[in-house]
Amino acid sequence: MGSAGGFFVYFGLLTGVSGVIRAQTGVVLQVLTWHPILWICPLAMIALGALGGVVPAIKAYRTPVAETLAPIS
Repeated sequence: MGSAGGFFVYFGLLTGVSGVIRAQTGVVLQVLTWHPILWICPLAMIALGALGGVVPAIKAYRTPVAETLAPIS
């Protein structure tokens, strides 16, 4: 859902900014032109997010709860 929301934000911002860029520089930005990065980047971000969650989960799974929560006196 985050990637889909990102696409909507991307298209909204680029549509608004493309008119300004065309007026000031004469460069035309094609908002709906397909580029492979439009599917590679969201997949890579999802994979990196999953990896970022798996590494701490593995460390937490290996931590003994009884020894960690018991008071040391």
